[in-house]
Amino acid sequence: MKILLIEPFFVGSHQSWAEGLQEFSNHTISILSLPGRHWKWRMAGAAIELAEQFNKLEEMPDAILATDMLDLATFLGLIRGSGFEGGVGVYFHENQITYPWSPTDRDKDLKRFSLWI
Repeated sequence: MKILLIEPFFVGSHQSWAEGLQEFSNHTISILSLPGRHWKWRMAGAAIELAEQFNKLEEMPDAILATDMLDLATFLGLIRGSGFEGGVGVYFHENQITYPWSPTDRDKDLKRFSLWI
């Protein structure tokens, strides 16, 4: 089975997990990713850039495995018509709702809270 793993935040534990799965899986896993920076922007906007990359693929995967850093609904809407007919799964690497605020994060002081809370 050919699986496309989509990780918008490809650094640290996210990268280690994705590469480990790719290395030790019995399936053929390709990774579609973006650099691991600006995680809030990645969660909000990565679906657009990754969908553009996906729509240029020459061969469709059998399945997509996305992480929780991807706005999956937007991504799937943007790849409609690409020819992809496989299954889709989501891996929740961490729960952002209970993730602690960083002491240096200005968003809390500016009352810019996540849309998902």
